[in-house]
Amino acid sequence: QHRQTFGARFEPLGLRVEVLSRFNKPKHRKEVLADTKLGKVDVLVGTQMIAKGLDFPNATLVGVVAADSALFLPDFRASERTFQLLAQVIGRTGRGPRGGRVVVQAYDPRHPAVQAGVRQDMLGFAAGDVDVLLHGPVGRLVGLQALILFLQLAELLEQVREDDDQEGDRGHLD
Repeated sequence: QHRQTFGARFEPLGLRVEVLSRFNKPKHRKEVLADTKLGKVDVLVGTQMIAKGLDFPNATLVGVVAADSALFLPDFRASERTFQLLAQVIGRTGRGPRGGRVVVQAYDPRHPAVQAGVRQDMLGFAAGDVDVLLHGPVGRLVGLQALILFLQLAELLEQVREDDDQEGDRGHLD
């Protein structure tokens, strides 16, 4: 279905269109990838192809549709995943001699994860995400681990006191 939709738009312009999806048979998928690397495919449609590790040095234009869709899922790692996807796609696009461009479509283009991902700003993203880390599940986990360490230390100190008291009783001569 996608093949027909995109083919109808691009093939009249003389462009060869292929679609990669989980429904492709492995043999067809290998043929499409080989043809793409050889430059025989002009438009390749699929989901998370570059993010999955596929490298197309001749890709000069990559579109990321609904780049922030993960941000609307109940997952505390959604921001990090969004940043990672965008930074990876942008980093892999246009590695060939002709360079390349990335067009990003997002529902909330001002979201810090989208902004940092587009700029490939790992430090800026990490600095902005610290608040989420401190107040989200990770922050609670770190607090719990600190409490456990504190209780273990208190128990150890109590044991040392008891050992000192026992040694002190043996050391007195009356």
